Amino acid sequence: MALISLRERLKVEPGVGNGDGAGPSARGRRVVRALARALLLGLLVQGAAPAVAPAGTAGQITVEGVGMVRVVPDRARLRLGVVVRAARGGEAMAAMARRMRAVVASLEKAGIARERMATTGLMLRPVMAASPGKPPRVTGYEARETLTVTVDAIERVGALVDLAMAKGANRIDGIDFDVAGRKQLAAEARTRAVKDALERAREMAAAAGLQLGAIRALEEIGSGARPGPVPVMRAMEAAPPILAGTETVTARVRLVIAISGDGR
Repeated sequence: MALISLRERLKVEPGVGNGDGAGPSARGRRVVRALARALLLGLLVQGAAPAVAPAGTAGQITVEGVGMVRVVPDRARLRLGVVVRAARGGEAMAAMARRMRAVVASLEKAGIARERMATTGLMLRPVMAASPGKPPRVTGYEARETLTVTVDAIERVGALVDLAMAKGANRIDGIDFDVAGRKQLAAEARTRAVKDALERAREMAAAAGLQLGAIRALEEIGSGARPGPVPVMRAMEAAPPILAGTETVTARVRLVIAISGDGR
């Protein structure tokens, strides 16, 4: 309609400019085409401009929440090692195996089931010696085995370490602590995280004079890690007291919640 109206207003008299009286002049046609292009470009630009939402329309906010549950670990994973050196590799392996069998037997006798023990490391390597001006040479072999023992009563760890070392263990590579029922603890931490996020959203909405609506999205964005190992990198004459401390099970969530209102 706009283009037709524009053509009608710019129509020139017959016979002007072309000499035959048959229609508008060439100059008139060029003017019409230029104005049509300008009008079309203006409509396109207007259609591409972003719309500004009026006050009072619905929107959303994104909030994060953290939930924590503090517990005392009730189990431990103890890593015991036997290291033996000998002139030959076979001799080193045989001596190491004898000592490790004695360690395992002593732990079984103390009430640790065999399925609670696992070999988690086994190695045989040459022992090298270097002299000035000479290439390195093999002087013997070192055999090493690591046994991981799961203990369900932390108060027994110290006595078990002492027993294992008396039977041939000469290395303690570390202790990891854990808790039974970790799945339930993690669920409790998530529940607290969601409650924390909702409380934050209510505070923010109230401060801005807005109303909360439905939850549009909910996701877990992280969880707490177990405490790191407590390394003991040398053999000891007597087992030390074992203190597990406390562990914090952590969960983090993100919520997207609808909001409405004009704000303050």
